[in-house]
Amino acid sequence: MKIITRILFSALQRALTDQRVIVITGQRRVGKTTAARWLLDQAPTDNVAWRARVTGGMAGSLFLRSFERSDRIYAAMAARGYDGEVRAFPLPPIAPVSWVVLVGGLSLLGLLTLLGYLFWG
Repeated sequence: MKIITRILFSALQRALTDQRVIVITGQRRVGKTTAARWLLDQAPTDNVAWRARVTGGMAGSLFLRSFERSDRIYAAMAARGYDGEVRAFPLPPIAPVSWVVLVGGLSLLGLLTLLGYLFWG
């Protein structure tokens, strides 16, 4: 695939040595994905220190995002009255009719499985 060189590419290549975040925005189908792939191809991936720095940055970002999300979830739970104790209603007793339906359904399932093995191997 031939990539048409754009003015953006030189700016992106200069940004590879910088510590800032690169954000590419624009309309649909204007080459943002192609520019991002080109940028990844230009990155010094054979450098172990660069890989470690990128991986560490991603792990740190993931940790911070998950930590902030846990704070938001805790605040939402506290707003709904959560105090650390799990409360549940007691389970109602199972009616005798339900036991009959359960045993009958399991028996039918077992019979169909047995017949399936006998006739279709």
